[in-house]
This record gives sequence, C-alpha cells and structure tokens, in this order.
Amino acid sequence: MRRYIKIMAWGVGAVLLLMLLLGIVLIIAGNTDPGRAMIQRLTHRLTSGHVTLSGLAGAFPQHVSVARLQLSDDRGVWLTADRVAVDWTPLALLARRLQINTLHAAAVDMQRLPESSSAAPPKPVSIPRIDVATMTVDRLDLGAPLAGTPATLVLRGNAHLRSLSDMIIDASAQRINGEGKYELQLK
Repeated sequence: MRRYIKIMAWGVGAVLLLMLLLGIVLIIAGNTDPGRAMIQRLTHRLTSGHVTLSGLAGAFPQHVSVARLQLSDDRGVWLTADRVAVDWTPLALLARRLQINTLHAAAVDMQRLPESSSAAPPKPVSIPRIDVATMTVDRLDLGAPLAGTPATLVLRGNAHLRSLSDMIIDASAQRINGEGKYELQLK
C-alpha cells in the first residue's frame, strides 16, 4: 500500500511538473516573435481555420494585443476586429473564471451572424463565469442583416455572465452614421 502511494505521488508530481514546464514554454514563446507566429499558426490550425490572428503582441499572457482578428464559418468571414487589446487575469481560469479587466477594439466589422455547420439540435452550453470590467469599441460596423440598415456605432460597457441565463450586461452605443443613442441593461 505504501509503495502504491509513493508511485501515485510521483506520477501526480510528474504530471504537475510537465504542466508547469509547458506553461513556462508557452509564456516564453508568447513573448518572442517566433513564438507569437507559432501561436497564430496553431490557433488557425486548431480552429480548422475559423479563427485567424495576425499581429500578436503585448506582454503575453496578461496584456495581449492583436492587429487583426477574423472569425469565419463555412460561408466565410463573419467578424473582423482590428487593433484588439485585452488586459486580463489568466490565473482566474484556475477558478473556472474569465476575468477581463479591459477589452478594447479600434474597429469591429460584423455583417452577419455566424452559421452553424451542423444540422443537429444545439446541445446545452456550459460557460465559465465571465467578468468584463470595461469594454470599448471605437467603431462597430453592423450589416443590414443585423441592424435592419447598416449602422456604425461607438460601444462602451461591461458584462458579468455566470451562465447563459444568468447575466448582467450594461452597455451604451452611440450611432456615428446617423442619429441614435442606445442603452442596454440586461439583468
């Protein structure tokens, strides 16, 4: 019995050490140009081409910026964001929480909603707790399918999501290409 406990302790210790080393390698790689290029390629490959990053920069992983982010589905690109900066707390992930202090995008272009690639009914989705203290978008371009007519907005807000049915969102948007000011408060 005692030998079994020692073997288990060594096994758990080896796994934890491997995870720590992988984390250190990722942090070092994320702060070098070749490592950032590798992260960009891996992101594209691991998402089957649905997420494309370019211009990854910043003090990885806490303060990350991306020159361009594109999200696509089988029909093509449905969202493009330029000059995105995220200041977050990675250690909060250990508590199954995504803590974002600031999220800023200079420009976001969203012409349509993404399309699902499967005809199967959606499965229940479980998300971590998400807290976004400050979110700003300097220019948000929405296509006619989303807003009725094309709209360009400035967006400010914050969000706190415990689940998809338990959330608090407080946002305001000012229309740039016409008149309109919008306030959104979901509780």
